[in-house]
Amino acid sequence: MHVLHRVHRWLRPGGRVLDIHPEPEDARVEVRDGNRVTFVGPYARPAIYDNIHRARDTLAGLVGEGLFARERSTVFEVLYHFHSVDAWLAYRVERGTSTEVDAALRARARRELADTSGELLIREQMRATRYRQRHPAPH
Repeated sequence: MHVLHRVHRWLRPGGRVLDIHPEPEDARVEVRDGNRVTFVGPYARPAIYDNIHRARDTLAGLVGEGLFARERSTVFEVLYHFHSVDAWLAYRVERGTSTEVDAALRARARRELADTSGELLIREQMRATRYRQRHPAPH
């Protein structure tokens, strides 16, 4: 049984589920020094894109089964701030992230930060979707 079937059973009637995950697209790596923002490159994470698409397909299937109704969805940006590339990499380790950061991207970010008092920015688009529990029609 898929975990979302269990969630459906555990919710009180009409209960809500909030699904939040990154959009399946590259994050933007930038360096900001004062008002100047320099695009360093895309942070590609193809392995998580597949997971996101599978999760969306699973949720769509549960909506199709009549277990949940999609109420509302919104896309928003999360902006991460780091004082160095190493701080970003350490943060990723702490979070248990398994995606690799391309060596060329790390090198470009280090070069951009080298002669500045700026900061490293990671821009990631996120999606939040709220689902309401429904009870399927009897067969």
